[in-house]
Amino acid sequence: MDKFTTNQFAEETTAADIYEMQEEYRLTTEGETMRVSDLQPAAYPQSPSVELPNQDAHRLFTDEFNKNSFIEDHGDVEIVFNEKYKFWAVPEFAEGRAEYGKLKQAYCEQFGSN
Repeated sequence: MDKFTTNQFAEETTAADIYEMQEEYRLTTEGETMRVSDLQPAAYPQSPSVELPNQDAHRLFTDEFNKNSFIEDHGDVEIVFNEKYKFWAVPEFAEGRAEYGKLKQAYCEQFGSN
């Protein structure tokens, strides 16, 4: 993808649109399901990526400390592997992440984005 195509996509696609596409894919695809405690940490770039609640970020599990900290903060939640985007989605966090996406989009519409 060249710079023009990337910028054009960014200008025509809102954060909410991107999140909606990810959610649609997640809901129509049956992925591997397990618990966070079942993940095996690995060195970057092979480290598992897991969604965080109420934001659009992911946590990388590069060691047991990262994984145990996530479990301590958010519980040993069920995760589903998203084959297309190669990350672990957390269905329990979907509502909070969607709300965050709407608020972020409203902010971008009001103040713009870089």
